[in-house]
Order: sequence, then structure tokens, then C-alpha cells
Amino acid sequence: MPMPLSQKDLAAMADCLDSVREDVVYAERILAESNAKITKICAYIQISLSKTPEDDEQTPNAPSTPTTPRTPWATQE
Repeated sequence: MPMPLSQKDLAAMADCLDSVREDVVYAERILAESNAKITKICAYIQISLSKTPEDDEQTPNAPSTPTTPRTPWATQE
């Protein structure tokens, strides 16, 4: 039959279990943060995969028609 634990041993065991609990809470927080980051990365990848090649084409910055008004002295007749 096992010997009963002393008060000192029980207190040490309780301290150890409290420390383990704190470590588990910390690990859960880190895991949740990592999961959130992975979820964001996966969403970015899904969006990138769903884009068509036309989505990547940029429109030209220059206007297709001149923006300066025509003046009578600038035209040759």
C-alpha cells in the first residue's frame, strides 16, 4: 500500500500542477495565434488561385485621349 504524501509533498505537487496549467494556457494561446495566421495565409492563397490572368493586367496610366484643350493658335490650317 502506498504511503500517504506529506503536506510538503502535496504543496509541491500542487505548485507543479499550477505551473503545468500555466504552460498549457500559454501553449493554447500560441496555438490559437498560429492558427489565425495560417488561416489568413490560406485565405490569401485561395484568393490568389481564384484570380484570372486578366485580373493581373494593369490598366495604362496615360489617358487614351489628349487632355489638353485645342487652341486655335496651336492648330495648322
